[in-house]
Amino acid sequence: MVYIGAGSADITPEVGLTTLSGFTVRNNRPTSGIHSRLTVQVLAFKVGEEFSLLFSYELMGIGSALEEIIFQALEAELGEAFDRSRCVLTATHTHSAPPAVNFAGQEDLNASYLARVGRQSADAARQAVDQLTECSLWMAQMEVPGLTYNRRSVLADGRVSIKLDPGEPVIERGPLDVMLTLLVWRNSAGENLAAVAHYPVHGVSVLTQSISGDIPGAIQRGYQERLRAPCLFLQGATGDINPIITRTDGGEKFTAWMNEFFAKAEGLEGQLQPVPDETFGLQQSEVVLDYTQLPSAAFLENRIRLFQKVADGDFTSNEVGEIIPAIRELSGKNPGEPIEPVSAKQTAKLLADCDQSVLGKIKAKESLAAPPLKVACWRMGTVVFAFASVEVFAITGQRIRALSESLTMLPVSFSSRMMGYLPDDDAMDKGGYEADYSWRLYLHPAPFAKGAEERVIQEIESNLKPL
Repeated sequence: MVYIGAGSADITPEVGLTTLSGFTVRNNRPTSGIHSRLTVQVLAFKVGEEFSLLFSYELMGIGSALEEIIFQALEAELGEAFDRSRCVLTATHTHSAPPAVNFAGQEDLNASYLARVGRQSADAARQAVDQLTECSLWMAQMEVPGLTYNRRSVLADGRVSIKLDPGEPVIERGPLDVMLTLLVWRNSAGENLAAVAHYPVHGVSVLTQSISGDIPGAIQRGYQERLRAPCLFLQGATGDINPIITRTDGGEKFTAWMNEFFAKAEGLEGQLQPVPDETFGLQQSEVVLDYTQLPSAAFLENRIRLFQKVADGDFTSNEVGEIIPAIRELSGKNPGEPIEPVSAKQTAKLLADCDQSVLGKIKAKESLAAPPLKVACWRMGTVVFAFASVEVFAITGQRIRALSESLTMLPVSFSSRMMGYLPDDDAMDKGGYEADYSWRLYLHPAPFAKGAEERVIQEIESNLKPL
């Protein structure tokens, strides 16, 4: 017999207190308004005497510092009933929330804000635990196409563009996952107690100085209103999936996108069917991934020098030619497109700082080994959430979905502790932002080595077997 309870709390910071995480072009300017408020949503499950907690935060990611703050707050609030091994923290990956994971080029994490998130998490968890009610699980799925695109476009010369329209012929794009899954828990009277909406879409549609839950937050709120029950949003395999609107002001284009989304998903709530089997289980583990060959101090010193030359205004000399592609990509330009001087200088300074951080660790003889990556499988009847603390690609999501013919496997990105992108081997061969450059922003000394994606899938499969 399974019991469920839901809780929520506001985690919106005071306007002006923090910066926003996700777009370096904001240059760490403080927030100036609120497009939509941010929340933490939590589901508490009880089977026998065992409690499990699932959190969803309207944040870009959850780093190790915030994870520890949350866990300590939950231990203080719930006492012995709380077990870290039976708790999963996820983020919706909005790019318009305060920094909650260490990221290159952003201000340090705001200690007072992180403490508030911890307190609000404990309050939400208490609500959920106090409202535990016997339940049954219902599910419906529907494809919602035409609103997202795979942002890894391979051009004729082999370059990879992140743009919807790269301005040149595209010879290949990565796969697209457009499946929307709605899970609803009901009591014996058929009343909705709680819900989860699962869909893959990057939270990058709003680029202003206003706090926003972006598209994921709007989907969560939309189903909360439609179902008249608390709802969590869980991100799918969205590492290379963008909405067809990006970097808007959150106005008419955003509203039109959301209206079209719910129009295309019309009737999904009426298709809910009971999920057979009351099997319930949660299995978590960690896997340590290898990096490619780590850089030497001499290599980093030279690359820092080149980045500094660009930061000083050298965009054309033969010497800086090898680093210009990275600067162009991280400045948001198409391959081959002229760089913009102000943005290029800022990006070059950012990349120099990234390398300087790694160089400092080498000189201090600190370990450059990758931190452990967390994965988990959470089974509820014939439905399984497969969590990974990385940005999972659509192709990886397909492989996770295929791990079982009898279970509905739902890949979930952005669980804690957030570690950045997990490119598959083909993406590593082709290159582009996610494979060649993004690891610097997540403060890694080098990209993950080939085989990393396969090792994560194997770890998920290993967690699935005992369930």
